[in-house]
Amino acid sequence: AWSVYASLPAEGDGFVDAREPWSGHYALRSPVWVTAHTTHFVGVGWTILDVARGCSGKLSKGGTFVTYVPPERNAFVLVVEKLHGECAQNWCGTGTTDPEPLRFALSGGLDPALSAGLSAYSSLSLWMTNETHSFVQLPDLAIDVATASFEFMALPDTVYTVSSRPKDGSGSAGVPLTSPASAPFPQHVVDDFDGYYVDASPRYFWDHGGSWQVAPDPTARAGGNLVLKQRVPGPAGVNAWTYSSEPVTILGEFMNDVSVSVEVLLPGGLGGRA
Repeated sequence: AWSVYASLPAEGDGFVDAREPWSGHYALRSPVWVTAHTTHFVGVGWTILDVARGCSGKLSKGGTFVTYVPPERNAFVLVVEKLHGECAQNWCGTGTTDPEPLRFALSGGLDPALSAGLSAYSSLSLWMTNETHSFVQLPDLAIDVATASFEFMALPDTVYTVSSRPKDGSGSAGVPLTSPASAPFPQHVVDDFDGYYVDASPRYFWDHGGSWQVAPDPTARAGGNLVLKQRVPGPAGVNAWTYSSEPVTILGEFMNDVSVSVEVLLPGGLGGRA
């Protein structure tokens, strides 16, 4: 889940939006269904058939295909993606894909019994996800027994899964989500951090840089009092893919005309209690 206030950078990235711990509201994002095109069908111990034999690789009009098989090699799952690429960084490219008729032969990485006994696999299940449809099952693909192959038209910005093992799924036409209703950030929030375990992350705070955790009050007059403490003793170093933020934790969403009070201690001779 991606729990970031809507007003901050990187909002909207991730598999699930879960940025309202006060309401419990969440929303599934398209990467969940794109990932399910593999994880819903491929089991533990399965392997990827190699590119050298043409079982996985790139498509001529953009996109990729990857073939997975179980240890027995008596079945297969083929994942085809024709997604448009929009890179957020300067060092990676951006590309589009085009419609493409695809034809795959059942040979090479499968057990000979599967390739020879195609009567048991007269059709293959087909699943699709695009911008408007999530993990939808399409009509089965027929296997051409004479050529031991199957084919379909792959459209741009779409992900497909072809499976020799029919398996139920759920998507936009399946079981509805039961997320609690969305609600605005509470207008009145008070926290003295005494209700947490040491090293816990307090509710509603989001660490944009560094790490902030609940810790014992270092002053002599603490008497068991707990505080929120910065846990990063120095710069974290330089990230290769983005900028390094200074230590900062954030509380609250889009707030206007609010009154905030806080008690702060700067240790190590940096100052007194504010």
